[in-house]
Amino acid sequence: VMPSTPEELLKRLAATPEYTYPLVLLTEIRDRLPEMIPALLTVLQDARQFPDDFSDRTSAWMQPMFAAYFLAEAREKAAYRPLITLLNLPSDDVDVLFGEMITGDMGRILASVFDGDEQPLRDLVENPEVPEYVRACCGLGPYLCLLHNQLLTAEAVSGYFTELMRGTACRPKPGRLEQPRIPLRRSGLRPPHPRYPSRLPRRLVRPHVRS
Repeated sequence: VMPSTPEELLKRLAATPEYTYPLVLLTEIRDRLPEMIPALLTVLQDARQFPDDFSDRTSAWMQPMFAAYFLAEAREKAAYRPLITLLNLPSDDVDVLFGEMITGDMGRILASVFDGDEQPLRDLVENPEVPEYVRACCGLGPYLCLLHNQLLTAEAVSGYFTELMRGTACRPKPGRLEQPRIPLRRSGLRPPHPRYPSRLPRRLVRPHVRS
């Protein structure tokens, strides 16, 4: 029997029945991770172009979520900019795509795929259209990992954070006062989905950078 192609594996992931954790399928994807990388990157591109196709009304929302984890495990630098692009989407789309990952593992995921260019992180932090919790957790969150792993210098990080503290690096749009934003899934307005990454077995995906 011919093995499934990477695209077929991802289609099976999107067809996962509701409230089912596809451990066997995810294990196969992980075992074949090098050949899966192009298809996983395509998932991120498709999520940017067609975010409605990955709504939480279907199981397709699982594709970008697991793609982010697997690409982080592979330390795939080509995922860095597509992920940041997705985090700049309207807040409702970002919440559907990544849910509690935003305030959980996304900072370490971005640090794991960091391609050496700090500017996309700064652009995310300084984008007044992005909710503050996304800017803090996903824009500022990776800095500690990057500093610890000597991917950025202490001087560069302290210099940038000093600019932020002084208010010279990022300003809200004229005439607009930013209000604190609370993730929908933490606000009580929507119940958290039972299949969020907090339930992932750590032996399966480890998105942290090397220590």
